[in-house]
Amino acid sequence: MNAITKKQYFALDIGTTKIVLLVATKNEYGKIQVLGYGQAPTRGMDCGTVVNGLEVSKAILEAVNQVRDKMGIDPKNVVISIIGKIRTEFRSNYIVRSNPKELVGAADMRQLEQQIAALNLSPGEQVLQIVPQWFKMSDGVKTKEAIGLVGERLEANYLAVIGNQADIENVCACVKRSDLVPTKTILQPIASAQAVLNEEEMEAGVALVDIGGGTTDIAIFKNGVLKSTAVIKLGGNHITKRIRELTGILPKEAEALKLQFGCAWPGALENSSSTYVMIGKYGNKEPDKKISTGRLAEIIYEASEEILTQVVNVLKAYGYQDPEKRLDAGIVLTGGGAQLKEIDLVMTYLSKIVNTRIGLPSAKVAGDTDDKLISPVYSTAIGLICTAIEEDEKEESLVNKESFKAMLESNLKKKFSVEKDQEDLPEESYTIPDDDDDFEDDEEQKKSGFKSTFINSINSIKTFFNKQSEEK
Repeated sequence: MNAITKKQYFALDIGTTKIVLLVATKNEYGKIQVLGYGQAPTRGMDCGTVVNGLEVSKAILEAVNQVRDKMGIDPKNVVISIIGKIRTEFRSNYIVRSNPKELVGAADMRQLEQQIAALNLSPGEQVLQIVPQWFKMSDGVKTKEAIGLVGERLEANYLAVIGNQADIENVCACVKRSDLVPTKTILQPIASAQAVLNEEEMEAGVALVDIGGGTTDIAIFKNGVLKSTAVIKLGGNHITKRIRELTGILPKEAEALKLQFGCAWPGALENSSSTYVMIGKYGNKEPDKKISTGRLAEIIYEASEEILTQVVNVLKAYGYQDPEKRLDAGIVLTGGGAQLKEIDLVMTYLSKIVNTRIGLPSAKVAGDTDDKLISPVYSTAIGLICTAIEEDEKEESLVNKESFKAMLESNLKKKFSVEKDQEDLPEESYTIPDDDDDFEDDEEQKKSGFKSTFINSINSIKTFFNKQSEEK
């Protein structure tokens, strides 16, 4: 078993309503094996922004202590989710390579990424993530992978995800105060996408809509790469608030009413006008109010429409009706708000995209995972684990590519060295055989030697790849 399958990963999902610390590893089947988790209600966050750092730190520490007490594990390095004020922009740049005959390697890629990230930003902004769109060598042909190519000029286009520096620093400060070390920050919808989308959907075109408590986060994929992200400052809490305002009940009661009896599409209910739910229990007092399930559905639909209309506006701004930007894989809803009954019908009605589904992280986790965790609520936490594992594997793959690159370059150098040595040999060192048979035998030996060298090179390449396969 590869060492990566034994490594423990820690993911910290910092949402507006809850904080989840997930502990997981990767099993021998390539699935995420959840080892345990801690969870606490969020305090001190508003729409993804820290408004009370001490309260956020306390909530994080509560989740950390649950992991310590239940699992006997002291988490340290964590991958964390980030939300707040974000924007995206496409950035292009290029490098001129000093030795164009050398194969493109990791150093070239790092140089490009550094140049992209260093481009001008507005005051108070920070690059959260850069996502490669394409690479182009001197021949002008676009490709998704540049490592292993040759050429003098290497050009690239990236999508830069840019966030508010203060928001990021405040979240990281809260994490550090909880005795954790944030090793990587991932935008929430990008993390959720890792948990609930597959490669075919990302290739065909798909919009991931993560409906959280305080925000609704959007990530659009096409041709296998991220094309756009957006954050809407309305989420499931907005629906709860509208229920509370129009019924006069407490926030906790409104949330329970939404989850237990709520439906976002009034037309899906039977006998909705004559079916009532008792509400308004204060302390030990029995409920003294009632509301029909039809009226409750109307309230929920109106609040959901406010949220999802803004989602449609984001899709329009992206240009999803353009034939080249079509979302052939549709829309995938996830997050706590995706648990609301028939919310996908509202999304379909407003967007006119029939292919809309609820995204669950079930495909990425092991079969024996707690059913509670196979829910849209935990998509971000599962996605953070997916991202952490993927980063490790990318690093390992990069090392393997660099090793293979070095082997190829070494073989090329040896070949050129042999050819040069043959060119430098003095003429008197060559002898012409007197016998024709001897001359033919000599030629056969040369051919045999070349054949042997060629076979040995092929075998060394096969051995390299077989070794990598065995390790994985």
